[in-house]
Amino acid sequence: MDYVIRATACRPCVNLYIALLEKYETLPLLMPPPKTSRRQVPSAKKNQIIGFLEAGKSVAQAHREFDVPESTIRDIWNKYKIMGSAENQPRSGRPPKLTPADKRHLIRTARKQRRTPLGDIGNQLGLNVSETTI
Repeated sequence: MDYVIRATACRPCVNLYIALLEKYETLPLLMPPPKTSRRQVPSAKKNQIIGFLEAGKSVAQAHREFDVPESTIRDIWNKYKIMGSAENQPRSGRPPKLTPADKRHLIRTARKQRRTPLGDIGNQLGLNVSETTI
């Protein structure tokens, strides 16, 4: 019988896998299922949860009603009590490489010199950015 097994599997793992396959005639799962992707609870659902809790319902009841983990519901409730709102805060990220003035100057120059490659325009302006940024 021919088996197709991941190329990254070690030889003992392959042998074990083949032995299990021959014994049980099914493919056992040797790796855990992938983790679920993290996702943000929408603001509308957060507001419903807050209203539900303000009406005197418990976190467990909210968990059953909205199908959101209890720990998440507690986090939403605590954030609401502390901040007065459960809105998502802006996340930090990489600051922009170009300032608004740089962007305007770049656009103005690109319109004047339409046939000049973008990399050359960036070099003329002294911008240390890639062509994809431009």
